[in-house]
Amino acid sequence: MLRHMLDNIGVDDASDNREMLRHMLDNIGVEVQTAADGREALERREEQVPDIAFIDLRMPAVDGWQVLSEIRSQPQWQAVKAVAISASTLTHQHRKALAAGFDLFIGKPLRFEQICNCLATLLGAEFAHAEGEDDPAAEEVVNWSDVVLPVELMERLDEAAELQLVTKMEGYFQEMEQLGTEAARLATHMRQLRRRLDMGSILAILGAMRHD
Repeated sequence: MLRHMLDNIGVDDASDNREMLRHMLDNIGVEVQTAADGREALERREEQVPDIAFIDLRMPAVDGWQVLSEIRSQPQWQAVKAVAISASTLTHQHRKALAAGFDLFIGKPLRFEQICNCLATLLGAEFAHAEGEDDPAAEEVVNWSDVVLPVELMERLDEAAELQLVTKMEGYFQEMEQLGTEAARLATHMRQLRRRLDMGSILAILGAMRHD
């Protein structure tokens, strides 16, 4: 849990990337606004000035470079921290982003540790384990081998976990809830893992179910 509430805006033309970023930030107490593309972000820049903006570099019509240039021209946005997001992790892209005025550069796929590091580095955010918050290490180990899921659903879940498609995963969890009590329990457990961005544990469960 974040010790201090922050405002954030995330701009990405891929809905799953936006939802993943929103999900990560929501879970640590950050107020989040998102924009589907650069044009929408610029149209809404007068509504509220955030503490930090995560901006995808490659977007149609108005790209991340243009968004940064436009918002930096506004006096009220001068102090806003800007983080460049790109699928390209080439060194020259990283250097170009910093030279353009971005404060940090992170690559896709987004990782929870990266986002926390951005908040800590740029805003001095501190993180604390909230009282009463579930401790993953203290969870009871459950054998899910008795749960039977359609192979096709398991394959879709596996792909979504691999690619961190959090929006699609919710739809699959709802399908599981229609398959009986045990499948619904597993869906609840997987939601908890997804909230912690623990895709590895979801993949491990699915892998064990295949081999049982």
